Amino acid sequence: MQDGRVVQVRLTRGGCAEQALLPDHDIYPDSADWIQEVMMPANEEYRS
Repeated sequence: MQDGRVVQVRLTRGGCAEQALLPDHDIYPDSADWIQEVMMPANEEYRS
């Protein structure tokens, strides 16, 4: 986003077919916050 925020959009979902078909999203204040909260934990999970 132009103000520095980062939006992570999930286009697929697991679970019940009754869930809404709209994508889900999370908004982070900046890329550094997204890296710490999303990218690094996902990398650690992948590597273990």
